[in-house]
Order: sequence, then C-alpha cells, then structure tokens
Amino acid sequence: MSEYLSQETEFAPLDTASAVMNKVWMNFRRSEMKGNIERFLRKCLRQYIKNSLWAESDIWSTRKMNSIVTELSCKFNAEKCRDTAVTLFNEFLNNCEYTGEGTGACIRQPPELRKPVYCYGLRKKPEAVPTLTRMHNWFYEHSRYFTKDAKDMLNGISCVEGEDLKGVISEAINGLYPSRIFGYIADNDDSGLELWNYFISNVEHVVFGVPSFADYINAATNGWNSQKDIDRIEQFLKDRKKGSVLSADNLQVFETVKKHISANIKWMNIHGKAIEGWMKNHFTIYSANRGLRNE
Repeated sequence: MSEYLSQETEFAPLDTASAVMNKVWMNFRRSEMKGNIERFLRKCLRQYIKNSLWAESDIWSTRKMNSIVTELSCKFNAEKCRDTAVTLFNEFLNNCEYTGEGTGACIRQPPELRKPVYCYGLRKKPEAVPTLTRMHNWFYEHSRYFTKDAKDMLNGISCVEGEDLKGVISEAINGLYPSRIFGYIADNDDSGLELWNYFISNVEHVVFGVPSFADYINAATNGWNSQKDIDRIEQFLKDRKKGSVLSADNLQVFETVKKHISANIKWMNIHGKAIEGWMKNHFTIYSANRGLRNE
C-alpha cells in the first residue's frame, strides 16, 4: 500500500489512507520509532506533496485533498511545511491583527489551508494568542453558522507549548475557551502528557472547574497504549491526598479509561511489533538502496 500510495495523486486513495496514517501516527508518536514513522509517512505522501502542498483550487474534491495533504505534511514535518506556515502566519498577523471583523477580507489563504497556519504560526509566536482568541470569539459571537475558521483558530491556540500551553489549559478550565480545546490539545501534544501533568498539579481546579471531567481525562489519556500509562493512573489513585476529591463518577471515568488503554495495548501487541519490525527492515533496505531523504 505504501509503495502504491507514494505514486498516487488522486483524492479517493488519500481520503481512505489518511485515517490509517493518523492512527499509526497517534500510536507511535510517543515511541522511539517516531522518527522512522515520520519518514515513512512522508514517503507515502511524496507525490501528493509535490502536487498539492499549499495548493489552491476551485474544485471541491481537490480543495479537500490539498487540505489533507498540507495538514499531514506539516504534522509529519515535510518539505519545510512548518516554515511556510510560520511565514504565512506572520503575514496573517500583519493584515488581520487589528481587524474588527472576521478573516474573510484580510487573509489570502482559503479556509481549507488555514489550520496549519494558525497552529505552527502560534507555536512559533505564542505572544499572538490574545489576537487569535479575540478573533475566535468574534466568530463565536457573530458567525455561528460558519464555524470552520473559529475551530481552526481554537486548534491553533491549542498548539502552543510549555508555560504558554499551561496558561491555555488554565483559561480553558476557567471558561475562556470551549471545552473542545482539550481534544485539540491532545491531538497536537506529541508527548501525550501535557493535560495529564496539568491535572496532577491542579487536581481540584480540574475536578471542580471543567464542564465534563470525563471529556478532560479522555483527552488527557488520548493515545495512551502502554503498561506505564496504566501505572501512571494507578499511582495517582493511590495518592490519598490527591484522590480524595474524586467522586464515584470520577473514579468510574478512570476505570473506563483503563479499559481503553488496555485495548490500545492489545492493538500494539498484535500490530505494533509487526509494524515496528517491518519499519526497521524497510528503512535499512531503503537507506542502502536510495538513502534517507526528508521526503
């Protein structure tokens, strides 16, 4: 499939394969295989990247394809995609920072290409979070029927890192952002630990502050797939001081989460080792025959 896909240029194969690629990425992004997985997925997208990265079109299916290619290319760090996103984000700030309305008249990228611009631009320039927050809120208040740009801005805000991300999590718990931002944070945090670490350090703030404890913990443990992850939960539950604020419903959330993690562990035991073995062999042969490039 990978050899076939790397020569493809049509929408249908990519639309089908993108879900598989995202699942593989989610399961391996915290492993020592991350680098090989990135290279492999870039290789799968090779022809799409040549034809569709940051490309624009008036045809719906082509626009959708260009959107998928650009988002995946930036996610898998291909062809200076993130550098381009930062450049476009700086242009966006220059044109849109002081607008009192939406983005329609001040950003040249079509809506389907803006998501990585907001994400990787804000990751590089987190001081622009208040600007994106203001613009997101404008859409929420004045354009509820056209939500894509608002959702993409919210996703962008979730892409910041370090202390900036801790601030975003805190403000989301306090109600500044819709609770769906927790899912976006989980998608964009390759460590898979930022929401969990915030919870461990601020148990009462999370338990009594979030609209849905289950939604927060599900996001915090999204993609967990090892015994170490289950042990992390068990260690927290054994801490009587921290665990004392949990209700019976909260405890049930953790029982459900542990079942999900166990299912992920089973998937990794069945498929993960085979994928890992194939990947190592693939890149040994590929490196010998062609050399590894940033494809």
